[in-house]
Amino acid sequence: MRQDSEFPVDTRVNPLLGLVKGQPASLQRPGGIRQHGCIKAHFKPISTVALHPRKQLIVTASDDATWKMWPLPNGDVVMTGKGHTDWISDVDFDMSGTMLASASGDQTVKIWDFDQGKCVLTFSDHTQAVWSVSWHHTSNFLASGSMDQTIKVFDLNSERCRSILRGHTDSVNSVQFLPFGNTIVSSSADKTISLWDARTKICAHTFFGHEHSINDAKFTMRGDAIVSCDSFGQVKMWDVRTITQMLSFDVGPHPCNDVAIEATSLLKSCKPVLGKLIFQLHCVFLFRAFDPCGKVFSRHMASFVRPEIRLFDYVIPQHNPNHLHKHFP
Repeated sequence: MRQDSEFPVDTRVNPLLGLVKGQPASLQRPGGIRQHGCIKAHFKPISTVALHPRKQLIVTASDDATWKMWPLPNGDVVMTGKGHTDWISDVDFDMSGTMLASASGDQTVKIWDFDQGKCVLTFSDHTQAVWSVSWHHTSNFLASGSMDQTIKVFDLNSERCRSILRGHTDSVNSVQFLPFGNTIVSSSADKTISLWDARTKICAHTFFGHEHSINDAKFTMRGDAIVSCDSFGQVKMWDVRTITQMLSFDVGPHPCNDVAIEATSLLKSCKPVLGKLIFQLHCVFLFRAFDPCGKVFSRHMASFVRPEIRLFDYVIPQHNPNHLHKHFP
C-alpha cells in the first residue's frame, strides 16, 4: 500500500523573492502591446495558458479536450495531451516543470508526466466539472476546485483524495496554493474568497465584498495580499493579515476571468500597487504574462481569445505616451 505524503513545516517564506531584482525599466514607462505572431493552436477556443517554470514553453488548453505544448516564440507544437472527454478548463505545471495537471468538464483531474510522455494518474472524485487545479510546491499534493462546490486535495504518492474542503455554497471557480506554503485560497460563484489550511482542513478566513461571481483569486509572491476579479469586471485587493479590503476598481463592463501579479507589486501603498496592476488588468482576458518569479516571461505574451495563440511584445511608444489604452487591441 502506498504511503501518504506529509505536509512540510509551513515557514511562509518564498525563496523566489530573493531572485526579484525590481521591475524592468521598460515596464515603468507607459507602453502598449504589439502583436508579432499568430499560431493556429486548436480547433476550438483556448481556455487557458500556463507558463513552464524553467523553460520558454507554454501549454494551451482548449474546449477541444486537448492540451498542447509550444516553445516561444516559434510556435512548433512539441507535445499534445489527449485523454479528456470534455473541455479542459485549467492546466498547471508542478514546480520542477516535469509534470502537468489538467482539470476538465468531464469531472476528472489528470496528471501528465513529461518523462513518460503520457497521463499517469486520473482522479475522478469530483461529481461535476472541475474548474481549477494548483500544485503544492513539493509536487506531492494537488488542489482542485469544482462546480460541485468542493475543493479536493489529492496526494500524488498514495494516489488518493486526502481531504475534501466544504464551505462554499456555489461553484468553486479557482484554487491556488500559497507559494511555498500549505494555505489554499479559493474563489467562488457564491461571491466569497476563502483561505484554507490544507493540513487541518479548516477554513481560516472568508472575505466578503464582491457582489458577483468571483472568477479568480491569487496570492502575491509574499503571500500578504490576494487579488481577485469577478464576472462584472470588479477587481479587488485584500490584506491577508488584517482580513480587509485594500482597494477596488472597475475594469468592466466585461467579466474579468484571470489575474496575474507582477513580482514587485508589494504592499507599500495603494497608489503604486494600482499602477503596477493596470498593465495586467487591461490584458486580464488575454494572457498570463509572468513566470514563477513574477518576471515578464521573455517579453512574449500569449493571447487565447480564439482557437489561436497571438504573441505580443510590450513596447514603449515614441509618441503620445499618455494614452496607454490605445495600444491594446
